[in-house]
Amino acid sequence: MKPLTGKLIYLRVPGAEPRQAMMPNTSTPALGAPGTTLPMPREDVSGPRKYIGDVSDNYDAKREGSEKWKGEQRIIEGWLEDLLRPGDWVLDAPIGTGRFIPKYEELDVRWKGVDISEDQLDKAYKKAGSRPARLSQGDITDPEFMSGFADNSVDVSVMVRMTRWLEPHEVRLAIKELKRITRKAIIVTTRDQRGHPYDRPVSLLEDPDNTDDGWEIDLNVAGYEEAYRIVRLSRVDVSGAESSEGGSH
Repeated sequence: MKPLTGKLIYLRVPGAEPRQAMMPNTSTPALGAPGTTLPMPREDVSGPRKYIGDVSDNYDAKREGSEKWKGEQRIIEGWLEDLLRPGDWVLDAPIGTGRFIPKYEELDVRWKGVDISEDQLDKAYKKAGSRPARLSQGDITDPEFMSGFADNSVDVSVMVRMTRWLEPHEVRLAIKELKRITRKAIIVTTRDQRGHPYDRPVSLLEDPDNTDDGWEIDLNVAGYEEAYRIVRLSRVDVSGAESSEGGSH
């Protein structure tokens, strides 16, 4: 495991303290070693960084009864069932409050969660209960952070409700990195609506050079909100992507 680079990590492993955080910019302790919790600044923020305090506290309650939330849950959980086998690795970024953790546990897969908000990570940690949890505070558009993940180190990546907060070039960067580290498929949600302030067309998920990069798109046009898309990017030849057993972070 590589040394951390300014990112806060939460771990729960057998025999460890109930809740741990590793110090950044130091050599990574062995799994299960005691850690130190670092205070995070509270700033006036927008975009994905706004999910702190009351916004984070009310995140699930405000959304989980909506048709959009239920539709996402039904479609994405169905895809996860199709794609995953016991022991597979999932990267969920942003993991938010951990809405898919119960499904990961049901499918008996190993998972990693990344989010930019410590408050969201804290809720995801609690949602995991007493089961193993691996959570990192980080930004998947940050090349330095993503360099901690080896090629083909996860089987499925999940990026839900994130593209709206990214500039088009950041969407391309995130998808490029997820393709690098993912063996089977990437699940993404996006809004494909020209003129809308959060328009991030599906074309941003494709290879910008229009070459055959070995991935194909399965597009689910959700009927509960205009132009909202749930997308599955699937690697055509999974056998050619040798697993790296979970990578780092």
